[in-house]
Amino acid sequence: MGEVVALPARRRREEVELTKRQLAEHWGVSTRWLELMVRDEGLPSDGVFAGKRRFNLGEVEHWKRGRAA
Repeated sequence: MGEVVALPARRRREEVELTKRQLAEHWGVSTRWLELMVRDEGLPSDGVFAGKRRFNLGEVEHWKRGRAA
């Protein structure tokens, strides 16, 4: 039997996890661009789960602001 885990009712914006497709739509870029940024420019990701790369919205927004400066 599995273990029952209580999930928080609401997550802060910084804690929101997005898939590669969701982040691409949010930023208006291609998923390929995100793949290149992860590989070549250090775009932070939480890894791949169930075949999908996940991104923490707060971390990637911080990364993006740092590149704009």
